[in-house]
Amino acid sequence: MPLPLLLALFSMSALGASDFLYKKAQVSGMVPESFLAAEVPYFLSAALLFGYAAGDLNSNMASLIYGPPMGFTSFIGTFCFIQSLRDGEVGVNTLILRLNFVLVAVLAVLAFGEPWSLALGAGLLCSASAIASVTWGGRAGRRMRQGSRRSILLALLAMMLFAALNLLFKIGMMRGGNPAFLIFYSGCLWAACAAAFALWRGRTAMPWSNWVFSPFTGSLKSLAFCSMLVAFRLGGAASVIVPIVQLSFLVTILLAAFFIRERLDGPRLAGLAFALAAVFLLSR
Repeated sequence: MPLPLLLALFSMSALGASDFLYKKAQVSGMVPESFLAAEVPYFLSAALLFGYAAGDLNSNMASLIYGPPMGFTSFIGTFCFIQSLRDGEVGVNTLILRLNFVLVAVLAVLAFGEPWSLALGAGLLCSASAIASVTWGGRAGRRMRQGSRRSILLALLAMMLFAALNLLFKIGMMRGGNPAFLIFYSGCLWAACAAAFALWRGRTAMPWSNWVFSPFTGSLKSLAFCSMLVAFRLGGAASVIVPIVQLSFLVTILLAAFFIRERLDGPRLAGLAFALAAVFLLSR
């Protein structure tokens, strides 16, 4: 299996594990606003350790130029998604957000000249089917109501921002950015936004769950993003790498089923099958 694909699978797994721990933190009484800020030191440290371990800890102008916009785009996209959940359905809005990889794939083919193939198209379709199966299937799908127009618009905005973020990842690497420092500088801008957000919401309390889980979620997310950037550096196509990484929620489902005994129903099993097919097709 090509190394870029292996890195994409590692990135997918790390993000899935981070989301699972985030879920555990929520159940344990975390404060989301201060949690986003508490993750930052570990996020930054993991990025630098990744670069040191890889023998590639060299800052340059491309990293400084593209890193901060990545952090800002990521934070605003996350904020829009969180706000969209106030009036809308989690399932609908999550599906909209996750489908940003379709926009990324199309733009990567058009803007970067990445090759289009029948296998790529089928892989994208399987990825979308995996997300739809998990999001809309089963009892959750039957309970789903239509979100407000404002909620849908915010979710669409978040989708476009995360598509832009993934394209910035690719462009930053094409311009010679260093993976560790691109993530480090993006984390610095995220830190400023997270601190301002927590102060604005007046939610600066740090319960024990924030202290316990933030080192793991911050480190795992940092390693996931660094791995994705290295996959781009090694020639991985954004139209292939991004869809695989976006399937991270299926890792979360498996971890939840194994560790906290969440039920694997028919739609979730179908989603896993579609995800495996997508990885196979995208690796062709």
